[in-house]
Amino acid sequence: MLSFKSRQDIFRISTWVIILGGLMLTAIAFTVVRNWERQELRAGFSIAAENRYAALEREVKSGIEVISSVRAFYLHAKVVTRSEFHNFAESLLLKHPGIQALEWIPHVPYSQREEYEKAAQRDGFKDFQITEQSARDKIVKAGRRSEYFPVYFVEPYNGNESAVGYDLASDPLRRETLDRSRDTGGIAATARIKLVQEEKGQSGLLVIYPVYQRNMPVDSTQNRKDNIRGFAAGVFLIGDVVENALTYLKPGGIDIYLHDNSALGKERFLYFHPSRTRKTTDSSRKEEPAPDSGLKITRTLKVADREWQILFVATPDYVASGHTWQPWGVLLAGLLLTALLAGFLIVVTKRAEELTNSNELLLQEIAGHRKTEEALRLSEERFRRIFDEGPVGMVLVSPDYTIIAANKAFCGLLEYSEQEIIGQTFVDLTYEEDKEKGREFSGQLFAGSISVFRLEKRYVRKDGGIVWANITASAIHGKKGNVLYSLATIEDLTESKKAAEKIHLLHYYDSLTGLPNRTFHKELMKRAIEHAQRHKEIFALIYIGLDNFQRINDSLGHGSGDLLLKAVADRLTNALRKSDDIARSDEHETMNVVSRVGGDEFIVLAHDLNQAQDAAIASRRLLRELSVPYDLGGREVFITVSIGIALYPDDGTEVDDLLKNAEKAMRLTKSEGKNNYQFYSGSMNSSVLELLTLESDLHKALERNELVLYYQPKVDAATRTVKGMEALIRWKHPHKGLIPPIQFIPLAETSGLILPIGEFVIRTVCGQVKTWQEAGYQQVNIALNVSGRQFDQQNLIEIVKEALQDTMIDPQCLEFEITESTIMRNPEKAMRILTELKALGIQIAIDDFGTGYSSLSYLKRLPLDFLKIDHSFVKDLVLDPKDQAIVRATIAMAHSLNLKTIAEGVETEEQLHFLQEHGCDEIQGYLFSQPLPAEEIPEILLNGYL
Repeated sequence: MLSFKSRQDIFRISTWVIILGGLMLTAIAFTVVRNWERQELRAGFSIAAENRYAALEREVKSGIEVISSVRAFYLHAKVVTRSEFHNFAESLLLKHPGIQALEWIPHVPYSQREEYEKAAQRDGFKDFQITEQSARDKIVKAGRRSEYFPVYFVEPYNGNESAVGYDLASDPLRRETLDRSRDTGGIAATARIKLVQEEKGQSGLLVIYPVYQRNMPVDSTQNRKDNIRGFAAGVFLIGDVVENALTYLKPGGIDIYLHDNSALGKERFLYFHPSRTRKTTDSSRKEEPAPDSGLKITRTLKVADREWQILFVATPDYVASGHTWQPWGVLLAGLLLTALLAGFLIVVTKRAEELTNSNELLLQEIAGHRKTEEALRLSEERFRRIFDEGPVGMVLVSPDYTIIAANKAFCGLLEYSEQEIIGQTFVDLTYEEDKEKGREFSGQLFAGSISVFRLEKRYVRKDGGIVWANITASAIHGKKGNVLYSLATIEDLTESKKAAEKIHLLHYYDSLTGLPNRTFHKELMKRAIEHAQRHKEIFALIYIGLDNFQRINDSLGHGSGDLLLKAVADRLTNALRKSDDIARSDEHETMNVVSRVGGDEFIVLAHDLNQAQDAAIASRRLLRELSVPYDLGGREVFITVSIGIALYPDDGTEVDDLLKNAEKAMRLTKSEGKNNYQFYSGSMNSSVLELLTLESDLHKALERNELVLYYQPKVDAATRTVKGMEALIRWKHPHKGLIPPIQFIPLAETSGLILPIGEFVIRTVCGQVKTWQEAGYQQVNIALNVSGRQFDQQNLIEIVKEALQDTMIDPQCLEFEITESTIMRNPEKAMRILTELKALGIQIAIDDFGTGYSSLSYLKRLPLDFLKIDHSFVKDLVLDPKDQAIVRATIAMAHSLNLKTIAEGVETEEQLHFLQEHGCDEIQGYLFSQPLPAEEIPEILLNGYL
């Protein structure tokens, strides 16, 4: 048995061993927590750098697509005017603020230089000349060269005036890029250059895309040199590109360095973007730093035909933000625990000298067990706190995918309590489409094939919402090397995904209506053509144009115009939902989709057609839906639409051909009266938009009895006896008073209201004649105007017969005035209708004679009674010899054809004397009477003359 001293020595040695062991355990715990902290810092830095790289890549690609759009614009246009280039480029620049300017750079041989400069000056470029930059950086007239590539169009023009006329071929760097792009036929970019129009010193680059002469060969380098037409170009300020790309990202302590791998020496450096947390924002810095943290990532980016190197470097502030108190807390706690343990052992040693050996050993053993248990509890509590209070979600998963531990961040992310989430599998919480991917990676991890994996996937919150997350899962091994658990960190990516989705929406969807834009619609059409080719199907492109939309903007303002466009978009979408599918996510299925292609025009892509008649049925349904009144901020507005239909494959097998032909058909619909649909044909005409004011009230005027007839007497030229009246319509507006027909008849023509208005005039005139006859007044002849659309109305004869039958008046009391242009529009049809009216006993007069283009061969065949001389010939009759000759000839010709003449607009005795002298039969005008309401006519009928 050991002596007391021996046991004491052993106890002291054991004490120091325990102290050293405590220090070692503390050091190990400190190292583990510190390493874990650094791994988290590196993972976070990698994610932040990749997000910035993706944003830069999207911004650059978007800019390159803009240059391609300008090139495509020139490829499809024979001639582009300055205003056309301005309108096209302006819409692109609004969506891509990182582009300094869009330019058109034509090819000008020396032999054409002088004429080209003169043409440009005539085109509005005052003092235009082709220029170059002198050795002193002054803009001077360009010297003689075999060819020039001057900047001709540039948008925006303001701020870029100095670039107009600048010959890119005068600069070796720009010239080399021009030659490279022209000879290869591909898009090319310059190295970093100083821009002619940039005075702030910021560097930029020029991206160009060649445009060759239409229908000329470009299959060889020499052919491309010979047939070059010019270049579509974009000017980029590198700093602006970087700033725009990073706009939607959260600020972080990351410096970004851009270098051009295609350049040499100092020219490699492009731009330095300092972190927003830096105290200095020196963007001219040109040397890569050597950060103490060692956190940096390098990526390469393709820019046209050049390769950029992008270096992401963590700043000291970023590194410092990743360091927490936790490692030091572990160290401090371990040291304190070790110190307490050492002190306790020393005290126990001193007391052991005073106690018996057996009692000392017993007490020491009991105390040791207690301290060890407390240390383990504290250690477990510390690590539990680190797990629970981590800044990102953390979960511990067993091999059967069951969650056995989850921290507060993860529970908060999915809006579950800890009790609710423990025991569920991570598969239960994963979005359906991502479950298989998660099982695959987790299976490899627990099988020992991989020790860590990273992936993006979606979780489903408790309320059903979707959360995008970046997952980093690591294996936790047991003593035998088997995988016991998986420890996963989950970083929320929802906001960055929303930012990416917003960028996608801006590129493919119309910002006002939310509908697919022209770019997206073309992609859908390509997919539709491929599907139709494979399945031998047909589909229709329904091109919709709003009639008279400009009037809404002019009269109610652009705000009301925007409200109307959104309302039309909603109606189109709802109309399709009633019978068609809007769009399906499966790219192999067909889609019925409505898009806004610009301005007041929309397109419907209609599938599943058995025949062309199905497209007509769909178009009629859309006409009905869109004709219902719209409420624009309390103002009721009526509109109509014109529709053009192009069918695949009959009207085209290419996207652009179908779009062009459908648009032509829509224009034809507008030219033939609007508010209808037409299938594509080869003869297309454009028409002028009519004014849209007062349309809402005019729809209700008939119902409210606001339309009234005034009557203007017609007198015998020789005796001044009253021969008849002309019925002239007026509108008694409840707020605007008496409105003359010149202000609302054109509107009635375009809206279709002219037909019910015309029927109202016929029935009212017949009723008024009957009223005067029953009152005992002499029989009077009433003339009324028949519009072009009313004349073409199928049931015009039936309406006249009904009015005569209802009133039982003599048909000879009626005189129909039809304009010369209406008759000559379809002379054979006009002759048939006039013959039927004449058979009823109605008198016929040609109104406004001499203002159209009559055929005398038809004139002698028409069943006419009167020729009415237009007031435009009467107005200056006394002074204008030409008007006198026309009036004399008209009277003579009418009499030779046994027709009477009526001169309208007579206002002076001199005009009357001339007409009497040359045998005019009847006179109408303010010289005798202005148009009067019906209640004032009986007095004139009693007198019998004026």
